[in-house]
Amino acid sequence: MSTLLKADFHGLAAYSEMISSKEFMSPIPWTEIDVENFDGIVLYGRKTTALLRSQELTAWVLTCLWLKSYYRTNSETVQSGITRSLANPSDFVSGPLAILRGSLDHLHLGFVLLNTEGEYACPRLLQT
Repeated sequence: MSTLLKADFHGLAAYSEMISSKEFMSPIPWTEIDVENFDGIVLYGRKTTALLRSQELTAWVLTCLWLKSYYRTNSETVQSGITRSLANPSDFVSGPLAILRGSLDHLHLGFVLLNTEGEYACPRLLQT
């Protein structure tokens, strides 16, 4: 079960690369951040998607005896947090319930939401 729900080789490699990066090892202190130096994605007023509440809680229930709170790192689900920050709760698009892990060879297993301007793509591939 854990091989299905935990990060695969690609996810572990990406995580390893991230935590060894200069930016991760020496982050900019909040007090020194100049917002003019960064672009950000504003979700307010846009359609978006994320890890579904049902996916997050199912993974937690199936693994909590072995992995404790591995899938519950926050008191609020990802879907709840994202939905709360949107202009309208209907801006959160659930899409199909994905059960299997997506990959470059199996893109049909994922779900990608693209806004009408083509400026923002929000994937939910379940590939970690």
